[in-house]
Amino acid sequence: DLSAPGGAAEGTACAPPRAHVVAEAEVATGTSAEAPGRERFQVLNVYAEEGGDMSRAIMGHSDFMAHDVSLVLEVAERGVYIQFDLIGRSEDLGDSFASKDARAITALVEAGYEDRILLSHDVCWKVHLKHYGGFGYSFILERFLPYLLEAGVTPAQVRKFMVDNPARVLPFVAPRPL
Repeated sequence: DLSAPGGAAEGTACAPPRAHVVAEAEVATGTSAEAPGRERFQVLNVYAEEGGDMSRAIMGHSDFMAHDVSLVLEVAERGVYIQFDLIGRSEDLGDSFASKDARAITALVEAGYEDRILLSHDVCWKVHLKHYGGFGYSFILERFLPYLLEAGVTPAQVRKFMVDNPARVLPFVAPRPL
């Protein structure tokens, strides 16, 4: 609970923005499937209070909130990057992350946030590899980007998601002296 002053959660939430201020690097954060909603604002509030630069913040695991497009847009209004990083994973029931992500991405583009979108996949288990029946490292290029193009996203916008936006938020800046 981030509202508990001095608690472990607060300390954990404060560490990334403090490190960001010292290192002048981007910071990526997110919440789990168990916390897919408004608790993201608690994280962002702590980040801002600690002096974090919202323009260098990445809200990861945004796939967990992609079903709520109004929430995605509200988070984007804070000036952070919205990272869809579970693309390719499927769920047991209902829509896949990819279909929900595509709807949220097109809404972000329509709202003028194409410069704040990042795409990746979280290939972290053996079962994610194609050899073991998973979606593999090529899912975004082979399947997801064509799906976005069919949904009306332009090739120039895809380039932003895949090249320009990551290059802008991920450059290394030498840390300032302590």
